[in-house]
Amino acid sequence: MPSLPRHRLGANDWPHFPYTNGAIDLNDDWGSQTMHEIGKPPQPLDQFNIYNISSESSEWTCRLNGLPLFQTASNSVYFRSDPLLGHNTDDWFLGDIAEVIVYDHVLNDAERMTVGAYLGSKYKLYQPLPVPTNLTATPLSPHQVSLQWTAPARGDHVNYVVERSDGAHSVQIAVPDSLSYIDSGLTPGTIYTYQVQAQGYAGVSAPTSPITVTTLLDGGGTDVPLASTRLWLKADAGISVGTGVNLWVDQSQYGNNATQIVTSNQPQLVTSATDSTLPNNEPVVRFNGTSSYLTLPNFMSGSATNAGEVFMVVRAPLTPAATWRGVWRMGA
Repeated sequence: MPSLPRHRLGANDWPHFPYTNGAIDLNDDWGSQTMHEIGKPPQPLDQFNIYNISSESSEWTCRLNGLPLFQTASNSVYFRSDPLLGHNTDDWFLGDIAEVIVYDHVLNDAERMTVGAYLGSKYKLYQPLPVPTNLTATPLSPHQVSLQWTAPARGDHVNYVVERSDGAHSVQIAVPDSLSYIDSGLTPGTIYTYQVQAQGYAGVSAPTSPITVTTLLDGGGTDVPLASTRLWLKADAGISVGTGVNLWVDQSQYGNNATQIVTSNQPQLVTSATDSTLPNNEPVVRFNGTSSYLTLPNFMSGSATNAGEVFMVVRAPLTPAATWRGVWRMGA
């Protein structure tokens, strides 16, 4: 099949949208010295989508409808002096372009959400956001509360805005593409009220009904150690799904994302809608035991090479004794 180019704005000559008509995924080098193999997109490319790339020295990220398709912390910024649109060096684009906006810097999350909401409302690209449901709050310690809620799966980026009130002051916290959050820095023995609403390119939902929770008294528990996490993968957060899981965004501060661009090697996201045996109805990433796996960067580098500890919520079906199952490669 012929390849379908989109532009020539990076150092290379052959970015494609899609490559071989979608059969072998996307590749792109917008604003970069490197051609990045992005993987198969979660949404059909023959429908209108918001395609977005940010490029800076510390990060190159490609998004579709606000959801990351590919991220890397290794990037050398480059913009050509002879750019093209609808044509690379050899091939021509086949499709429709409604609007193009280019900025001279990388936007922050709030700015990106505003631009996406402008484009989404202008072109009527998304269905309205429903109110999140089943909000629960569990005190973990004198200073932390664990929040969970549910919402239907969508093909676009959604911030869940958590509003916390202690009766005198209210604070709003944006939680991107996640159905859970650990609220920290709280006061011991204090009553807090929480509400959650969805915010995305389709606008803003109504908030949930408020719920209250009281933090534990001093000595009643220990904080979850958040600052020292090197890798934090949650199946209810940061997953980009096409045919399978092509990107699982790390929820720690380090951006150690798990990726798999080869469609046949991608694990599957499984939800309670298709599997009623999931713990607390939480989604999971399912590996098939024959070909699916995810790759990770060298996340235990620097000072973290001296020691470490891992926790994993995991289930494995019984298999014949002669069948060996490898869960990871993280030791010698």
